[in-house]
Amino acid sequence: MHNHHFKNNNLPVSVKVKEYPFDGDHASHGLASSITERLVDIRDKHLRSIFSSYEGVDHRLEYVACIRDVLFIDDAAACTPLSTWYSIERMNRPITWLTMLKNVDTLTDDLLDAINQKVNKIVLQGIYQAEVIDMLSFLGKEMSMALQMEDAVRAAFYASVPGDVVLFSPGEVGSSHFRTIGKQYRHGISQL
Repeated sequence: MHNHHFKNNNLPVSVKVKEYPFDGDHASHGLASSITERLVDIRDKHLRSIFSSYEGVDHRLEYVACIRDVLFIDDAAACTPLSTWYSIERMNRPITWLTMLKNVDTLTDDLLDAINQKVNKIVLQGIYQAEVIDMLSFLGKEMSMALQMEDAVRAAFYASVPGDVVLFSPGEVGSSHFRTIGKQYRHGISQL
């Protein structure tokens, strides 16, 4: 836990926020969650209504489990290259990236740089185009492929070492499907 400090009606307020297995702005979700616990102390009606309706984002950088010191993060909501880049940048452990990329055009320069710097292993889930495999192979990362999500989760787990994080961040999926694939990811983890 750590404290965030701010002022409300010129009175100092300190809120304890849970630690996350990643760095960056995502701690704001923890801050918002912590503030909702202190709604009674917020006097501004507009702010109180905003925080009282805060529910977080399902399948967006959510901690799922830690098995043998390998963390599993569900980022199924990352349906764009930019959101996947953001997620990779937030991790503070070596990454085994489980992805569903099917189009080489989604591999932006920024995403390729983040993969090159922070990802150790890549697991491709689903049916892939040869161009995607060739592009990711060019980066020199350990890679494996699996047709089914449960097999992909297993491959990611066994490719990882203690201290790693398995980040499921698909990079491209229809926005209406992210809950389904997030549930499949979590089911795969439960089968380990």
